[in-house]
Amino acid sequence: MPEIYILVEGKLIEYSGLMDVRGFNKMLDTFFKEKLYDKREQKNYEEVFEDGKQITIEMFPYKKISDNIMFEIRLFMIFQRLKEIEIEKSGRKVKLLRGKVMISMDGYVISDYENKWDKTPFWYFLRVIFDKYFYRNYISDARKEFLTECTLLEDEINSFLNMFRYIGELKQTAPWYPDKPPLHDRE
Repeated sequence: MPEIYILVEGKLIEYSGLMDVRGFNKMLDTFFKEKLYDKREQKNYEEVFEDGKQITIEMFPYKKISDNIMFEIRLFMIFQRLKEIEIEKSGRKVKLLRGKVMISMDGYVISDYENKWDKTPFWYFLRVIFDKYFYRNYISDARKEFLTECTLLEDEINSFLNMFRYIGELKQTAPWYPDKPPLHDRE
């Protein structure tokens, strides 16, 4: 029986505003390809309601580190109340969606995912001894690497979603006070 180490549980990312769902999926695909993950989608469907569309996606990207250790991430995403909006960006019209997204992320490190060590009680005993004394540093290094990748994924998701936060709104790059000139004009 595989041993599952739960390292990330119920990490919730919420965002409401403008978003590009196709671009978001492309960003996830390129992230998982760069990190050498294989992607398995459990759910991917779209529903239309009176207040907008709802898209539900559940995926399980996984990566086999060795014949004994595997990383697995569970992403459950719900895009709610999506309405199509057309804005002007850099002189051309772009179609984006306005709505709310909730992303739940769980992360697991699974050892003996192929059940090689559980065929007989003797092999199970050997696996416990090897995990406790010989593979301890190997498993702890794998845990650290997996936590780093989960943090990178969370940062990538947050930065992609926040990229659309100020599109179409009036941005003020530096505070302007009528009684004080900007810093570069002061002597």
